[in-house]
Amino acid sequence: MSGSTRQRSARRRGVALAAGTVLALLAIAITPALAGFKSGIYAGKTSQDANFQLSVNKKKTKVNLIFFEFIAPPCGGPGGTQYAGLESKIKESGKFNIPSPGDGFFGYVKGKFKGGKVQGTALYHFDELGCDSGVVDYTGEKD
Repeated sequence: MSGSTRQRSARRRGVALAAGTVLALLAIAITPALAGFKSGIYAGKTSQDANFQLSVNKKKTKVNLIFFEFIAPPCGGPGGTQYAGLESKIKESGKFNIPSPGDGFFGYVKGKFKGGKVQGTALYHFDELGCDSGVVDYTGEKD
């Protein structure tokens, strides 16, 4: 084998090794985002001292709002005013945004899963009766 053939072969091996290293580093960088939170039921309290429960599917791609209670005068207290049964996609970062069901309602439950915890903000507003919770903070943990 001539010297220039050996050099080309060595360069090709070097390029292949560098490409493999880059792919391995990308896989490592992406994996924690996917594994950064857990599937299952999350529950906790809001800044209004009300309750909520969220469910993350096994693939960690969707979140189901089991229930989220609000104090939204004049519509009543916890348990009487709530969102329930809504669903949304979860980004690889763990972030999600569940919009209100519409029909005169405006609001959301949005947040981020990280490890065995979730935190975020929520809002409940119903024009027809003038009910408004204002922005509510919440935190919870996986059961």
